[in-house]
Amino acid sequence: MGATPTYAFPFPGDSDAPDIPADIEALAVALEAKIAAVDLALLSIMPAAVTNAAVAAGTMTGSTFTAALTGGTTCSVVFTAPTSGKVLVLNAAELMNTTTNYCACAFEIRTGAVVGSGSVVLAASFDRAVLMTGTSPIHAEVSHLATGLTPGAVLHARQLFSANAGTGTFSRKSLTVLPVFA
Repeated sequence: MGATPTYAFPFPGDSDAPDIPADIEALAVALEAKIAAVDLALLSIMPAAVTNAAVAAGTMTGSTFTAALTGGTTCSVVFTAPTSGKVLVLNAAELMNTTTNYCACAFEIRTGAVVGSGSVVLAASFDRAVLMTGTSPIHAEVSHLATGLTPGAVLHARQLFSANAGTGTFSRKSLTVLPVFA
């Protein structure tokens, strides 16, 4: 029985008696052992998903994005950018407005572990916001693939809120950051 030079995967040699089931089984067992070792190594270096949830409702007025809510808390997460420089951000909230105007829950990404400080890496945008118009509450989630992050950098994401008129109410909020390795 021969073996490959790098991973020592077995294969039948010219002088070996043909035994296709045994040869395939030997190769499958060797591949499974190597894949299990790679999986274990990846788990030891892979940053975990981080989530922050805040059920308590908070309100705000004003069309400029702000993290300040009256009577409620905002969600934020500190994370380390993976080697790919990519994360998937999942931003969710229940929104309601006292008028027929919009309210929005967006997120931003900044440098450092101190929430609200550091340089803006990805600014809050209506293009990446949970957005509603009207007085009936909605609960929704928006996902965004953030790319171009510096691998190994400590960053944080936080929710920001806006309501162009009336009072926006924001509840059942959550913010999740998942590492992406492709």
